Amino acid sequence: MRPLLVALGRTVGYFAAVFAVATVPIVLMAMALGDLDSVEGRAEILVIGCTFLIGAAVVSGGMAWIGKSQLARSGWPDLRTSLRWFAIGALVGTAMAGAVLVLTWVSGGARLSVSDEGLARYLRYVLPLVGLLLIAALGEEWIFRGYPLAVLPPVMGRGWANVLVALIFTVGHWGGSGWNGLTAANIFLFSLVNGSIRFSPGGIPAAWGFHFAWNSLLVLAGAILTGDESLRVPVLRFSGQGPDWLSGGAFGPEGGLGTTAATIIGLALIWRFLNRRA
Repeated sequence: MRPLLVALGRTVGYFAAVFAVATVPIVLMAMALGDLDSVEGRAEILVIGCTFLIGAAVVSGGMAWIGKSQLARSGWPDLRTSLRWFAIGALVGTAMAGAVLVLTWVSGGARLSVSDEGLARYLRYVLPLVGLLLIAALGEEWIFRGYPLAVLPPVMGRGWANVLVALIFTVGHWGGSGWNGLTAANIFLFSLVNGSIRFSPGGIPAAWGFHFAWNSLLVLAGAILTGDESLRVPVLRFSGQGPDWLSGGAFGPEGGLGTTAATIIGLALIWRFLNRRA
């Protein structure tokens, strides 16, 4: 019991330290830019993504340097392995996000439309946005799938550790347009997939690639990403229709049954792969 309590205490302390470090630049930027909720979507991604990435890097680096903690370095393989598994994670993320879009569309939960605004405008918008999503995905994966999924599994097993972190991840994404019980369940399942991928030889880079590719494909297709209407791209529109449980409503396709099905199937396949390697 004591090792479990110690691991939980370290996890809570880690999250508190990351958020404390990240809060300083967020406050300073808020003072300079005004209320972050009123900032245009891409600028908000840059602010939040960079500050939490800094928080994860500073806290993990400090733990590794000052405390000589090997767990703080856990999840980061060598560069060649990281690049390879980032690409593998990105392929899995693209496949699963693509399945979400297809399932939502063929079931009548969405329609795809194309305007005559032109490819050039589309590319001018999406190219910097993809770069911002790359930063944001790294920050989230490092925070949630880094140290917590290194210190918790030895005392509670990978499965329960993944469930606990997924619950924290879901609470951290609570609220926003279109949020409901199905949305919460889908965010939880999405986090379970990410955590499972983190337990692969690719570690955090594999989970990073998955998260980045998932978000990017949804945005590139013109869908709403996690209820944020401000990130929708010009030219393409993946618009929800029908009941919210099918389309995802104001939250976007991540809030519909297409995401539920895709993440459950993906989770089963990933755990089968991990068990075979074990």
